[in-house]
Order: sequence, then C-alpha cells, then structure tokens
Amino acid sequence: MTEYKTSIEKLNSLNYASWSYQMELLLMEADLWTIIEPGEDEPGEAATANEKKTYVSRQGKAQARIALAICDEQQMHIRSLTTPKQIWEELQKCTHRKTVNFALFS
Repeated sequence: MTEYKTSIEKLNSLNYASWSYQMELLLMEADLWTIIEPGEDEPGEAATANEKKTYVSRQGKAQARIALAICDEQQMHIRSLTTPKQIWEELQKCTHRKTVNFALFS
C-alpha cells in the first residue's frame, strides 16, 4: 500500500467550512472518521485487550490529526477535552459561529 501525506490549511477563525470538509476527508482516508461520526463507544469490560488497545490508538490518532491541523489561537478551545469527538464538536460550535458571523457582517 502506498502511503502519502496530504496537507490542508490549518483551521483559523475564518475557514471552518473548507477546513472541516477537508479534515473529514483526511480522517476518512485514515479510516478514522467513524470516531467522529457516528462516534465510537469505549469497549466494554468483555472486550479483549487488543480491542481496547485499538480503540485507544484510534482515538489518539484522530485527536492528534485534528489538533495538529488547527492554528494556535484555536487550541485554547480544545486543551481540556479528552476525545476527538468532543474536540470536533467544540471546534464546530465555536469556529462555525465566527465564520457565519463574519460572512453576515462583512
């Protein structure tokens, strides 16, 4: 399998629409999008050690990809969050609102 790196512009206060679409595609490409949508539940007590390890690994990969694709000014919104789904929803809430307001008032 050929692995390639794709880069996107980091999320800032004005580019949420294009960033979120491109980030979704990057997460899909890495088979990580289902962590965000519809979301993945933590494995239960009956899960094997390997299933738990895979879950933690996938969560970490998705979280890192999202956090590394945002500007420093946006990181304050996510520092205390612990899952990629929480991070995605917080960025959507705080950044999408600013993008819409900018478009309406400019």
